[in-house]
Amino acid sequence: MKLAARIALALLLAFAPASADAQTPGQGDDKVVSVAGDDPEIAAAIEQARASLDDFLVLADARHPERPTSN
Repeated sequence: MKLAARIALALLLAFAPASADAQTPGQGDDKVVSVAGDDPEIAAAIEQARASLDDFLVLADARHPERPTSN
């Protein structure tokens, strides 16, 4: 389950910049773009997301004084 969550998060992080622009109001002619599964730029983005996931999770789990915790 942990691996599946990490892969899902990696994919979410890899595609977040593309989806963020789609939510900008007044952008006009938004289109859905299909990307081949073997696209080198997408593969590089996914690999980068996977490689940095552990660092991201450490930062996400870090306690911040301004953020209340449930522990």
